[in-house]
Amino acid sequence: VRPTISMGLDYCSFDATSDQTFAAIHTPTAVTPGNTLSSNGVSLVSGSRLTVSQAGFYAVTASLQLTSGSSSAKNVYFWVRKGGADVADTTRIVTVDINGGEVPIALSYTISLAASDYVELYWAADSTDVSLSALTGLAFAPDAPSFLVNVFQLQL
Repeated sequence: VRPTISMGLDYCSFDATSDQTFAAIHTPTAVTPGNTLSSNGVSLVSGSRLTVSQAGFYAVTASLQLTSGSSSAKNVYFWVRKGGADVADTTRIVTVDINGGEVPIALSYTISLAASDYVELYWAADSTDVSLSALTGLAFAPDAPSFLVNVFQLQL
């Protein structure tokens, strides 16, 4: 099945096939995609900025693969920045305590953007013993990226 995108609406899909970690606790860190899967009018700039070419109302969805390095409880926070400023009421928190376990996270946001605006997904945690981890080399299934983000323009 091939999805139909309305004429004139922008979109993108990017992923990251490498692990992502923190340097220090409670330090806001951009989640960085690395690979372009598809893109029309939305570009990846400066490693983490999803920049739109035209004004409109957009949906931003993200899927992340969270890994815990110990059984102690860790709080992990995710939120959106627009133009470098935190967007109010977008923080989501996940508590993870599975030693060596993988926790899939799904996030969805809607946001109005002007032409040349950009959004970024940020994260922080109260422990450095947590990461976004790619799963590779599975003989029975495709690889799993550490991060997958999609941006779809819903209306002009």
